[in-house]
Amino acid sequence: MTIFRRSDSRLLALLAALAAGALLARARPATATTYVPIMDADLIERSAVVVHGTVVGARVEELAAAFVTVYRFRVDETWKGGSAPEIEILVPGGTDGTRGTAVWGMPEFRPGDEEVLFLNAGRDGRFRVSELLLGAFEVVEDARGKRFAMRTRIALGDVGYARMARKDGEPSDEAEPARELGAFRAVVRAPASFEARAQLVEASRSVTGTLLPRSHGRRTPNWVLVSPPSQMRFNWNPGGQAAASIGYTPGGQANLSDGSSGISHITTAASLWTGVPGADIRLGAPAAGTSGVTIVVNLNAAVDPFGGYWTTPLCGGGVLGVASSHYSGTHTWASGTWFTAVSGTIWMRAYSCSTPVSWFANVLPHELGHVIGFGHSDVGVDVRDVDTSNNCLATMKSCLGPCGTAPCDKVNNIRFPVTLGADDMEAARLVYQAPVLPPPSVSAATTFNAITPCRLLDTRSVAGPLGGPSIGAGGLRSFVASGNCNVPAGAVAISANVTAVTPAATGDLVVYPNGIAPPPTASTLSLRAGRTRANNALVYLASDGSFLVKNNAAGALDLLVDVNGYYR
Repeated sequence: MTIFRRSDSRLLALLAALAAGALLARARPATATTYVPIMDADLIERSAVVVHGTVVGARVEELAAAFVTVYRFRVDETWKGGSAPEIEILVPGGTDGTRGTAVWGMPEFRPGDEEVLFLNAGRDGRFRVSELLLGAFEVVEDARGKRFAMRTRIALGDVGYARMARKDGEPSDEAEPARELGAFRAVVRAPASFEARAQLVEASRSVTGTLLPRSHGRRTPNWVLVSPPSQMRFNWNPGGQAAASIGYTPGGQANLSDGSSGISHITTAASLWTGVPGADIRLGAPAAGTSGVTIVVNLNAAVDPFGGYWTTPLCGGGVLGVASSHYSGTHTWASGTWFTAVSGTIWMRAYSCSTPVSWFANVLPHELGHVIGFGHSDVGVDVRDVDTSNNCLATMKSCLGPCGTAPCDKVNNIRFPVTLGADDMEAARLVYQAPVLPPPSVSAATTFNAITPCRLLDTRSVAGPLGGPSIGAGGLRSFVASGNCNVPAGAVAISANVTAVTPAATGDLVVYPNGIAPPPTASTLSLRAGRTRANNALVYLASDGSFLVKNNAAGALDLLVDVNGYYR
């Protein structure tokens, strides 16, 4: 799940996420919904019904296109519109234990949860939560019993937010605030009343202690993968290969700032993941039409496919896009049990206002990454993530832009043109390991070719495939030599000078070809804390021209690699 932040009334920074999964694969709904924070007045206007009550039951149904979860809800108060004393609310996503649909970013309820829900009626007569999770508020209370409404996905009991007012009396959305329940009801019933909005701001300022749900105690979000295999994971092939075709709906976006239809950005998103060195991801070039393809990208959905979550093109706050995966059965891969994904869908909402192309172009590979099995890089980090220092720069970071949770709230990972981060590629190689092939050897059959000395990489530079960030304690990064510094495709090794710049701890550095596991025991360079050291090395390359660098020290370091020749 990702969000855009507002400042005043303008949308500035791209994507702060409020929930996530781990770095690596999972299918227990790790959120993958992109949205712009919505003003209360807009949410009220877009919702036909607003009710306050309690979840009393749930069941899973299999419809023609997907599994859904149907919640029974007892209505205690109707704040807007009309409803029966008990209603049913349909939420896409669910499982029968072996097959299922994960539609990420959906609100999740438990029997006994007290909620305020903003709803629209679907074509089947059952209600939908407006703007997905943006329209669901769990009732929580502070240490003195004061009651608040807090968005369901955010009601984790970890923090109470002071409510801040903007000049127009609307609450600030720089942090997701809790809304004092009685004043919130008054605003829903009189959304145009400045007095009611001002009272909501004032009544919501004071939170005593920690906010907790009124029933069940602290909520533990089930979309966070803590330690595999304790939670559900998925990938696309029992052999560890992500093979899928991509089709897109006819037409395209009409209001992207570059004047494009968005189709070219689908192609870029697919090529980024397909091009990860050492990962066996095979996504076909996107083609018009959706018949027979395994990943469908809807470029400009004016109405969501489940009817009622959004009913108009986007202008202002609300959901921008949604991703889902469908899985069937399990398989064993990488010493664990994985659910087998069989298809996926991405819905990109139509825009009625001019939209920066960088938003659209960054969202697509992020959502596509979720569909093929990756969670967020910076939340609930997987125990197998050996280098956490690069998580904030990843495309799969839960917040695209300088927002989110420290330390990632200070890092702007938006790239345009879009590229993947080192962490994205590490995750892709772990989940979709390319077949392990021994690297070609340097022998009498190979020839050394001298080149003008050239700096291949410098982690002190700006973030990128051959730049920052630094390599963290125990960290592992992959780099590609072929195609850079006049090293051609087909090179089996490079002659290089490897320099560790002021490592923070003593240890050693190992440089070796991608696809070798475990890493070799022989070190390339010995490290001494605070000392810059260099060594000449013969660096073997994998068949795709890539190599790995493993920092076997308890502190971070910067790395330089200068190439003076290659073998082919």
